[in-house]
Amino acid sequence: MSNIEATPNPATNGHGLTICYTGEIGSDAVVLTLDWTPSGLSPASVSLTNEDPCETVLVPDAASSLLILGPGADSLGVAIKP
Repeated sequence: MSNIEATPNPATNGHGLTICYTGEIGSDAVVLTLDWTPSGLSPASVSLTNEDPCETVLVPDAASSLLILGPGADSLGVAIKP
């Protein structure tokens, strides 16, 4: 089970996507890598803390999919619709 949540899923180009980490964060931030398709789109990562375990990012207009990569092998795929 993934400790990464993303809503809404599927996401929509040009709209917000809220990304949360529900696992143990500890005293340091957890950095989640945002692997967009096509590659090279921004933002490339989000940094989440115990005080702020969620962040909303804007889905790039050119994005067709997203893979969010967390600590270890934790990951979550997000479908994107136009």
